[in-house]
Amino acid sequence: MHALILKNTRYGGRLLLLLLVSTLMLPGQGQQDKTPSVLRGVVLNQRSEPLAGAGVLWKNNYQSAVSTDAKGEFMIARDALQDTLHVHYLGFDYLEIPVSPKDSFMEIRMDDEAGIYISGAVVSHSVGAKTLDPSGARQITRFSEKEFTKAACCNLSESFENISAVDVTTTDAVTGLRQIQMLGFSGIYIQTMVNNMPYATGLKSASGLTYIPGMFVKGMQLSKGVGSVTNGYDGMTGSLNIDLRKPYHRERLVLNGYFNPMNQRTEGNVLLTQQVSSTWATTNMFHYSGVYAKNDVNNDGFQDFPLQDNFQLSNEWMYMKGKWEGNIGIRHMDYSQMLNTLPSSGAGEEWKSNSRDRRTEIHGMLGRIDSKEPPRSTGLRFSAVHNEVQHRFGMRSYQAEERSLRTSIVRQSILGNTFHRITFGGQFYGHQTNDILKDAHHNMDVMREEYVPGLFAELAETSIDKLVIVLGLRYDYHSYFGSIVTPRLHTKYQLTQHTEWRLGAGRGQRTSAPLSDFSGLLSANRRIYLPSQRDGFYGLQQEVSWNTGTSISHCFKINHRPATLLVDYYYTFFDEQLQVDRDRNSGELHFYNLKALGLQSYSHSVSAEMDFSPIKRSEIRLAYRYIESRSDFADQIRRFNPLISPHRAFANFAYETRNKWTFDATINWQSPKRLPQGDDLLTALSGPPAYSPSYTAVMAQVMKKIGDSWDLYAGGENLLNIRQQELIRFAENPSNTAFDPTLVWGPSLGAMFYIGFRFYVR
Repeated sequence: MHALILKNTRYGGRLLLLLLVSTLMLPGQGQQDKTPSVLRGVVLNQRSEPLAGAGVLWKNNYQSAVSTDAKGEFMIARDALQDTLHVHYLGFDYLEIPVSPKDSFMEIRMDDEAGIYISGAVVSHSVGAKTLDPSGARQITRFSEKEFTKAACCNLSESFENISAVDVTTTDAVTGLRQIQMLGFSGIYIQTMVNNMPYATGLKSASGLTYIPGMFVKGMQLSKGVGSVTNGYDGMTGSLNIDLRKPYHRERLVLNGYFNPMNQRTEGNVLLTQQVSSTWATTNMFHYSGVYAKNDVNNDGFQDFPLQDNFQLSNEWMYMKGKWEGNIGIRHMDYSQMLNTLPSSGAGEEWKSNSRDRRTEIHGMLGRIDSKEPPRSTGLRFSAVHNEVQHRFGMRSYQAEERSLRTSIVRQSILGNTFHRITFGGQFYGHQTNDILKDAHHNMDVMREEYVPGLFAELAETSIDKLVIVLGLRYDYHSYFGSIVTPRLHTKYQLTQHTEWRLGAGRGQRTSAPLSDFSGLLSANRRIYLPSQRDGFYGLQQEVSWNTGTSISHCFKINHRPATLLVDYYYTFFDEQLQVDRDRNSGELHFYNLKALGLQSYSHSVSAEMDFSPIKRSEIRLAYRYIESRSDFADQIRRFNPLISPHRAFANFAYETRNKWTFDATINWQSPKRLPQGDDLLTALSGPPAYSPSYTAVMAQVMKKIGDSWDLYAGGENLLNIRQQELIRFAENPSNTAFDPTLVWGPSLGAMFYIGFRFYVR
């Protein structure tokens, strides 16, 4: 298998070289056309650094608000009734800037200390990794590229150690794939999008972020609770949108290299952007990473981490001319891994695992901003995906092939005036997946087909002083499950000039896919039990949830410098949910719907987070989160959901010196997690521990900027050398029904160290 991957890698390298050469030979950069229907600009601090996440809106028109991107740039539709911009950044008063009808581009600077209007344009704060979006009714947190340089960030699933809203877990000790959790539930209930188009769906629902290289990412927006109806009905506990690098970003060439000597993990990235004419620009991104060391630190006879090969290639073309903007691109991934017992180990018998995942996606967008009526625009999006997955765990094999097509058309307009905004449109989703599972007890071949046309509308009301109300409703018709109605509501009230209160509520729904959503559990030697009836896919109904949440954000100053405090509470209740029962028997894995048995599932989530800068060029983030996540099981016992830490606290410290040295450290504490228990195993082992121990993980990094082109960095993870000793239960006997590599509660590897570089041409 590895020989095949290396062959594909060489082929991918040649393909990348052809792309780079062809791009470089194209005509030089031209000027983009200006359009009088929009106002463009950039928000900088006094050191000419971009301010990501600054709010820009027309005076007294909250719905017009936009946020600056990671480059500090913004584009806002002109309002014929307005000639004054409001610009604001966390911790500062609104800045009013007069705008002339002749202005097409504005450079706005913000003063580091005063935070006041200065000569036609200005306020300031050193650019931060994280900002709260002050404009919308939903509580959205924006993360700039700076957040992803705080750690090695080999892939996006490894970038959440400093984010209190999200927990990161390892699905199993065989694949080592990482999965995020939110509000006490699996990441399959989070709506994950790339460039505002659903990405982690189908075979990628559980672990899609593992396959997004961190260097491909320019920014990210995260929100808890239900999302907008314009994006679908399946965002149940949160939403995540990832902005990949685009041709209009500052860097024309980015090179990145990373090496971890502990497990011989190597990574390389090449990113190239080129303006090829006045209307066309292109971005090429190439990624390769691999893990080559066969370590067995805990001496259980198995590799602690699988060998890996990961090749990715992305090419995207953007079109901008006058009122029109569009893009079309292709992304391809080929990922493989292998894990087995080591020849020198004392394991009783040989056991092998290998996996391969290939995914190709074609996507595109075409949009138009109407010039005569600025608040009106129309956009069309599409994506087509082909994904093949192959897993072999010992004597068990699982294969799946997915084909999907998603299209949507969205219209943004007004009802009478700009205080009443409406977004409406239609969407179609077609999905076909073939699951094949074979082992000593199963010979399963299941075809899942879904065809879902839908309509949606979202009304934003801003006519009431200090209040924003967004009411959304969508109707979808599922080819198997019938009608799906999704109501959602979001509100924001400006309590004071620096304090905002938000409330959101709504319904979510999704189709259960037990084998692909929980493919990591297939590595255990458990016998799989699905409902005997065949009502629904696999005999399972769609999952249905209700989510209600509220939050208060407050901006203030500490030592005359900006600070923010965010406190929130969310309640999630499932009318119907797929229960994954590992507690009945250590050799069995049961899937069943809760509603059919009169059972319930819910979670309460409370969190508080404060960001502040006690001295210049410093950032401190402190956070605490409590989750009570419980479910009923078939034995009528209500338990905490397994492998979810009720308490989590962390502190992140960052400081940059005047000569461009950056120091970053994170302390992350997690409380004990409940471990799945089988009654037979409790008896056989006289009661193994029902909970994991609590642990503290520490990571740190130092980075040096050399000029405007080089970043050199070195760091360490798990510096306290905390390690879960028993990664695989019954590792000495892989044929035992209790053999289980899925009970991973903490770090699987000891202290890890790495070095790397980033090189930019701007």
